[in-house]
Amino acid sequence: MSETTTIDTNTLRTWLETGKKISILDIRPIEERTERFIPGSIYFNAYNKLKANNPDALQGLHLDKAVPVVTVCAGDKTSLIAADLLSKQGFEAYSLRGA
Repeated sequence: MSETTTIDTNTLRTWLETGKKISILDIRPIEERTERFIPGSIYFNAYNKLKANNPDALQGLHLDKAVPVVTVCAGDKTSLIAADLLSKQGFEAYSLRGA
């Protein structure tokens, strides 16, 4: 995995409050998303594939490359993998720490 940029919840909150255009990608298991989620976030069912380091885990995901992406999971590790894959595809991607 390459060096992935992380942000904290305060940074994300500031970006949302100031209207920064971002995509928030929630890659947690659906059970966790059902309990709580960030309003406006996009759910993509890739958690198990990301945990298995499947390089095609995000295949079928359609996001605008002109818009930065913040990946979210409960334990940080899977969101780092997702952000790394997105970075390799040309996205400006960040992993949310402490979600």
